[in-house]
Amino acid sequence: MQILLLVLLLTAGNGAAGVQEKGHPIPGQKQFIVIDDSFRFIQGAWASYTILEKAKQQDYTMQIAVLEHVVKKGKPLTWMEVAVEMPGQPGVVTRMLVEETPQGPGEISEMIVQVAGYSPFRVPKKYYNDPKTRQAGAVQTVVSRKRLNKCDVDCGGQTVSAWELEAEAADGTPIRAVVSEEVAPIGVCFAETADVAMRLTARGSDAKTGIHGSPRSFTLWILEQLADGLSQEPK
Repeated sequence: MQILLLVLLLTAGNGAAGVQEKGHPIPGQKQFIVIDDSFRFIQGAWASYTILEKAKQQDYTMQIAVLEHVVKKGKPLTWMEVAVEMPGQPGVVTRMLVEETPQGPGEISEMIVQVAGYSPFRVPKKYYNDPKTRQAGAVQTVVSRKRLNKCDVDCGGQTVSAWELEAEAADGTPIRAVVSEEVAPIGVCFAETADVAMRLTARGSDAKTGIHGSPRSFTLWILEQLADGLSQEPK
């Protein structure tokens, strides 16, 4: 679908409050690559990836899932979730209600985040829908420049038909990828840029939500973390 979809993926350091950086109320964004009309809104579809950040020589796991189709005001929408686990840090789940479009996920209507061990919270819309304050859900165009070879590849323990291709982001960044229509939801078996490499490790059709409990408002969630931090300070 020719996009590089940037989604909010919180990465927690020393507790949930510790993930926030100066000037970034909604901390930590990670990215995954979606290329050439490959996104498929198949309810229950999920795929797990190992992702390497080359500059840090740090890898982590990411699971992308399509959970439920809904209709609001005549518009088809889908609940998606992206879960990230980094070594030595709490796992983080980001749930998004996105518009279904022919090009893939469109406008985000709602976003909920949960750091493992903490209550979930609703992300204020200004952090994903306002271009001036956006920290999540931004979209960059990725154009497929050349299909190289058709091939059979091992994707998550099964052999699928795929294409090797070269693509290019809007800023000119080259992308090398292997994509397959058989791999839902994002279609990527392998993708690599100068900064990031991602490889499919597992996939399935029985996705379930990783968000548990009733979401708080973002303000209440922050206050809860501050209160929790104060209660743990030595007297």
